[in-house]
Amino acid sequence: MIFKQWFLITLALFSINAFAAAPEQWYNKTTITNVYAGSAGRRVAIIVNPPINSGNCTVGEGGAELELDPANPYFNNIFSMIITAYSTGKTISVYTNGTCANYGVQLNDVRLP
Repeated sequence: MIFKQWFLITLALFSINAFAAAPEQWYNKTTITNVYAGSAGRRVAIIVNPPINSGNCTVGEGGAELELDPANPYFNNIFSMIITAYSTGKTISVYTNGTCANYGVQLNDVRLP
């Protein structure tokens, strides 16, 4: 009986966590359509086309954002690549671990194709 209760509690916790996140994945060859800085806390956020899958994360009026946390140890590198891709109109690949952020998901990595 105790095992059954433990199993049900564990299943419920994993289910809740699954609904509070987005898929962990790379989005390849996207174009940055918007860049935001500091509009909701300490952050830099981008919107890309094609749009990302935000899962059950809250999204803003402009669509699901990828938010770069200034605490990310690679913040300066990622930010410079974002600005380069945005200002030149070049495509960029973006990675999210699926963690929900203010208006979308957390941005964890980028690469220029």
